[in-house]
Amino acid sequence: MTESPLKTSNLALPYISCFLAWFVWSFDPVIISLLGSSVPSLVISSTSLTMGGAFFLVLSVRHFKKSLFTRRCIVLLVIYVLFCTTFAQLAYITALKFLHPALVSMVLRSQIVLATLAAWALLKEKIGPKSIFGIIVVIIAYLAGALLNKPGIEEGHDKAWLGWCLAAVAAILWTFGTIIGKTLLQTFNPNLLNGCRLLPAGLITLAAALLIEGPQAYAQLTTRHWMLLVIQGIGCTAFGFALFYYGLRSVKVAAAAAIEQFAPLFTLINAWIIQGTLPSTTEIVSLFAVLIGATIVATDNINNSR
Repeated sequence: MTESPLKTSNLALPYISCFLAWFVWSFDPVIISLLGSSVPSLVISSTSLTMGGAFFLVLSVRHFKKSLFTRRCIVLLVIYVLFCTTFAQLAYITALKFLHPALVSMVLRSQIVLATLAAWALLKEKIGPKSIFGIIVVIIAYLAGALLNKPGIEEGHDKAWLGWCLAAVAAILWTFGTIIGKTLLQTFNPNLLNGCRLLPAGLITLAAALLIEGPQAYAQLTTRHWMLLVIQGIGCTAFGFALFYYGLRSVKVAAAAAIEQFAPLFTLINAWIIQGTLPSTTEIVSLFAVLIGATIVATDNINNSR
């Protein structure tokens, strides 16, 4: 018996939501690059996280219940906020100072490998021979890119290796963040979880920014800087997470991570249109090699999730 079009459409909505989330997030690296190296990473991170978190808490006040905050949930939230949000965001933003946005996006999209392994180990999701082969392809492509590719944003920059390392750290932390988020969504409203995650991380980063960079770092921001920060905070951070959490409630972790594979292409196209920049030939080859391996893993995971 075939499924009705309405039921099929409802089943597809979480996947579409995850896809749109990564489309929205693909603009984020380009916006950070447009802000330039003159705007400290702490300032960018603190404003985007604080604006996004405050936006969500306003939307979710009616869902707040003291009974939600059990000891287990509090521990998970602390890990979620400190490591999987604050540290991950700082590592990601700093990586963009040394690598082309599409390359950073490529490294982050290799989360499909980490997510597949983590879901297999922690959530008992299946991993087949095709996924193992795809993981090997991604690892080889990633190592080749790290060893062969030149810096992508600033010509002559000699710290591209640092960008690769920081992007990898962000990918690992965000992978475990997806696992924790999936767990917390069993009891938390998506908007409330976003607010409880983003706002504390934003305030922690804000305190660090004021201590390290000083209030003048914010006073020196131009109108253009603030416009870009608002677009990033409300548009990319808030709207992107709203779409992603809606989809994550119904989609397996590995399947959700599989949809990320479109993001590097979106970011590359966005950077080309908005900034007029493209990676080198070797960087593009590495990017597509990662996509090929990740697509193999994605297809295997989606087939297993049916």
